[in-house]
Amino acid sequence: MRERVAGALTTQAHASAVAISTFHSVGLRIVREEGSALGLPRGFSIFDPPDIEPIVAELAATADRSQTRAIQWKIGQWKNALVDPASALKQANDGDALVAARAYAGHRDALRATAPWTSMI
Repeated sequence: MRERVAGALTTQAHASAVAISTFHSVGLRIVREEGSALGLPRGFSIFDPPDIEPIVAELAATADRSQTRAIQWKIGQWKNALVDPASALKQANDGDALVAARAYAGHRDALRATAPWTSMI
């Protein structure tokens, strides 16, 4: 990406003055710089979906990888919609939703037990 930007600019000096980042790395930099305002401890960790998959599988008591991924996706939907675990449990209208809501209820505690310095946003 940096090479493409450098090629598009007229001089190399201009290219070195430009901050080049992905959306996610800019977001992470902002969260790290402003973490205390967000209530995050110094040195917090962010888990990627593959890191969380075994935790979700254990919470849902399943070895079915597709079910685990579906639950992770549902938890992500709830988090994006600012639905807390208690509300997710109340909204669960079938067996799959109930399994996902129960996993969501234990999600944060399980992640903190795995890495106490971790904060999930």
